[in-house]
Amino acid sequence: MNKAEILIIDDDIIFRMALKAMANGLGEVIETESGEAGLAYLQLHNVDLILLDLVMPTMSGFDVLHAISRQSNTAGTPVLVLSA
Repeated sequence: MNKAEILIIDDDIIFRMALKAMANGLGEVIETESGEAGLAYLQLHNVDLILLDLVMPTMSGFDVLHAISRQSNTAGTPVLVLSA
């Protein structure tokens, strides 16, 4: 059985660490620290789940959601939106 690939997009390292710990055992976890980095990763890779922070400095989670919905390889990918 293949493990899921989970992408965390969050600018706060503490939250990324906590999310990674919670996802431990569910699959491979990839972390990015910005919306731009997350979208760049998604251009090259398919993931099974995206954990997305809404409040980030240069590109908000809302902007990332909009971009994800427009990319053909990510349009159907489940996104769990998070906000502190």
